Amino acid sequence: MFAAVAALVPEGSRVLDLGCGAGKLLDLLARERGCSTQGLDTSPVAIGLARAGGHAAHALTLCPQTAAAVGEFARAADVVTATEVLEHLDDATLDALLASIRDAERPLIATVPDDRLPPSVCSEHRQCWSKATFTTLLGRYFTRVEIARVDDRGPRLVAHAWSG
Repeated sequence: MFAAVAALVPEGSRVLDLGCGAGKLLDLLARERGCSTQGLDTSPVAIGLARAGGHAAHALTLCPQTAAAVGEFARAADVVTATEVLEHLDDATLDALLASIRDAERPLIATVPDDRLPPSVCSEHRQCWSKATFTTLLGRYFTRVEIARVDDRGPRLVAHAWSG
């Protein structure tokens, strides 16, 4: 999954990773794509691990009120990534987050489980999309959306969305 995301990130980009965890995607992007990296996560432990790996990392709990802060971080990046994050957000937070990335005029590269892992099967998921419904959702915020299905860690959708 990370390889599919990394392939979409231009070499040398400044990357903001939402839900960066310990920084594994950031490690890959820095090492193989020559990217400068920054991450946001809710976990202080994960932030510490990402920082120990040499990444700028900041604590931020996503909610509608903090989505504007994501836009500010996004403006300092060339691309925003979000792997296995969006499905955990409620509708209001998801709307505010996607709008803040769009308003920052940055592309989004995101992965989500496909519709074979709905909230009834995976209780921590609040959202569930098919390829068509995820395309429709992202199309409300971005003028171009490309989505591929990958199955390296279970059924996933990898989206690249941008405007302009």
